[in-house]
Amino acid sequence: MKKDKLIENIKSKNIFVDYDYDKYYPRSRFITSLGDGTVVYVLNEDTKEWDNCISELYKSLCKVEKDVSLQEFTDHIYKLIRLDELSDFNSIISYYEKLPLKEFDFIKVAYGMTINEVDYIDHNGMTLIKKDYIVEYLKKNKSDSESASFFYTKLKTDDNVIYMKISCMAKDSQRAQDYAIKIV
Repeated sequence: MKKDKLIENIKSKNIFVDYDYDKYYPRSRFITSLGDGTVVYVLNEDTKEWDNCISELYKSLCKVEKDVSLQEFTDHIYKLIRLDELSDFNSIISYYEKLPLKEFDFIKVAYGMTINEVDYIDHNGMTLIKKDYIVEYLKKNKSDSESASFFYTKLKTDDNVIYMKISCMAKDSQRAQDYAIKIV
């Protein structure tokens, strides 16, 4: 099976180094630490092939790939290497099939849009929110009102600005953000 060969290729490129790893640093890329003084590197000449194997495995996720980012997938592979559990592709698919879809919300500036008489409007999966209502909206929709206030201070304060809340379903925040960018 092609996927098992990709996994074997990834594993064969890993270099496990105990303590005396400074000599590998200039000619290797750090992958993960095993937490016992052992670190995992991939030699610079192997990193492109290693990354290509990760990308090929990622593309093989089929149904779940659309809800999982490449970064999340790569981080999971690092975790499997750290736990010495990178063995077969079916266990990776099983992991992602069990991982639930979560809703992620993003607040963006809605340039060139105005709303009158109401504080916010829900339309086609997006919520448009008036600037002077955004603090109240965030307090009502965030469990931690302190973080909502902090978030508000980071937003633009021009009186004419309308904000847009975009909700996206994905298995990790990076993929949800990718969806949000496509929607806008």
